[in-house]
Amino acid sequence: MKSFLSILCLFFLTNCKSFKYKKNDVIKIGMVGPVKDQVFEAKGVKHVIPTHTFINNYQTAIIDAKNRFDKNQRMVIIPILKYSEMIDYYIENLDGIIIAGSSGDLNPATYNQKVNPKTTPTSLEASNFDIELIKKAFSKKIPILGICYGMQVLAVASGGSLSQHIEGHMLTKHDIKIDKKSLLYKLNKQNISSNVNSFHHQAVAKISTEWLVSAKSDDGIIEGIENLKDGNYLFGVEWHPESSQENSMNMSIFDSFYYQILKNKFNTLPISKINLV
Repeated sequence: MKSFLSILCLFFLTNCKSFKYKKNDVIKIGMVGPVKDQVFEAKGVKHVIPTHTFINNYQTAIIDAKNRFDKNQRMVIIPILKYSEMIDYYIENLDGIIIAGSSGDLNPATYNQKVNPKTTPTSLEASNFDIELIKKAFSKKIPILGICYGMQVLAVASGGSLSQHIEGHMLTKHDIKIDKKSLLYKLNKQNISSNVNSFHHQAVAKISTEWLVSAKSDDGIIEGIENLKDGNYLFGVEWHPESSQENSMNMSIFDSFYYQILKNKFNTLPISKINLV
């Protein structure tokens, strides 16, 4: 099975010409996502999101962003399989990476901590894969959008650490305050506050100095981070914008990510779109 999946993934990455268009014309977005149903629990209440629904929300959000730019632009969304021998293929071929949320937690060994009793760690092998992939993507300036677990991976991959358990942020909604210096502020139509969903029991505790903390909750939890320095597009949020696309800020997050991919790949864009980043 591993061999078959690896071959299938490499086929999509390296043989886009089989779809009767030039390889370089195709936007290729890789997604690190869960392989099982997502189970979130708070105060004895469980909320289960089937894997296909969870993944479809992300796919729909990025496809809608693409269509808002150009319905005719060809794009493939490629599941990133967690085999370390494939990392270099991903880095060489992908135009952008989305690290999706997960009800599993990043293994705390990746930030030099022991497992908290309330932590549900993914395997160290899987966590190390995520960290290595993102570090290599950093070096190639591949645009990365990290959501919930994905934002935490961005933080740890750049030298940060996590709080392994916090209260009051699972299966709820809350307000955030947005930094006026951030891209998120622009995407929120220059409003300093917004209301977001919340599905996390861990949070970024420390972040490297090259990052801007773009948003915090009223209780001081980091809710957004970004690093746009030196041509980077590294953008993370702790909430789930893909599941609240009726909110214009959440739509704009995916628009901004897709815009940066176009900017990197083609260097020319409609003048009406250049205010996004």
